[in-house]
Amino acid sequence: MAGSPDHLFNLRNNFYLGSYQLVINEIDSSAATPLQAVKLLALYLSNPHDKESTISSLKEWLADPAIGNNPILRLIAGIIFTHEEDYNEALKHTNAGGTMELCI
Repeated sequence: MAGSPDHLFNLRNNFYLGSYQLVINEIDSSAATPLQAVKLLALYLSNPHDKESTISSLKEWLADPAIGNNPILRLIAGIIFTHEEDYNEALKHTNAGGTMELCI
């Protein structure tokens, strides 16, 4: 039985390979919140000199009641704050669980 095509295969593959600029270029500003969160993580990992701007954007998104509870955004927040060694902030956004990824 053939499954549906994986439209995110190239995006996911580029991210896993560390081709962050390709990931950033593939996601436009009208993409859904989870894809925008992946783009934010790619920006964070690819541009260490501009981390403050990325973290500021992340905090704005987390404060927005419309998208702040998105589990993918919360997972990305946990990853970024862990890289920053801000474990309290990382746990604040991931401890509520709700998805398998947030329970790990």
